[in-house]
Amino acid sequence: MPEDNDRFTPQFATPLAEQIEQFLINAIMQGKYEPGQRLVENELLREFGVSRSPIREAFLSLVKSGLLVSVPRNGTYVKEVTVKGIREKFPVRAYLEGFAAGLAVPQMGDGEMAELKSALAKMKASAEKKDFRAYTDSHNAFHWLFINGSRNDTLINIIKTLRQDILWLRFSYLWHVENHQDALPVHQEILELFVARKAEAAESLVRKHIVRNMESYVDFLSSVIKRERS
Repeated sequence: MPEDNDRFTPQFATPLAEQIEQFLINAIMQGKYEPGQRLVENELLREFGVSRSPIREAFLSLVKSGLLVSVPRNGTYVKEVTVKGIREKFPVRAYLEGFAAGLAVPQMGDGEMAELKSALAKMKASAEKKDFRAYTDSHNAFHWLFINGSRNDTLINIIKTLRQDILWLRFSYLWHVENHQDALPVHQEILELFVARKAEAAESLVRKHIVRNMESYVDFLSSVIKRERS
């Protein structure tokens, strides 16, 4: 369960079920709920101090997005880590993020381009300091700038579901420690294509970048999972 300093604190401005959903996403992201772990409704009732309805609503939403799995007459579990899932999702994510990049290039304004440059600069600075948590945040910000820059809400929501996959959330920090030296030059090239307003080239490079990482990411995760289970 979440530690005492990470307890759920309801906020009145947002529906309770959405708050619980985000809290659970963050807890999974931080490794406080493990892949395959059962989420016990009665324990969450005591932990959150809320009624059963918003917890069930949050569960339904997270099952729909693929972070949780509901087993009839058995309970709700954090989705297991599988190599099959990576190989299925990475190519889809590559195509959609590439598509988002192509849409974003002609639509992003000067301010957004400046933010893209700033995100890459922060990635480089964090890598030099070996602060890979900050690097991960800046890397995610870089991608979300052009994803949101696509101005396509349907596309944005689909990519959001793919990017919050339990595998990526749990292991992204360790992956970036291993991969940043290869990733930084590619992101520099992506930025240059955005600045030059070369939509087709940016779309192609984003797509190739994600596909190219798939097998090395599979190998990396397989080794991490093997160590954890040994």
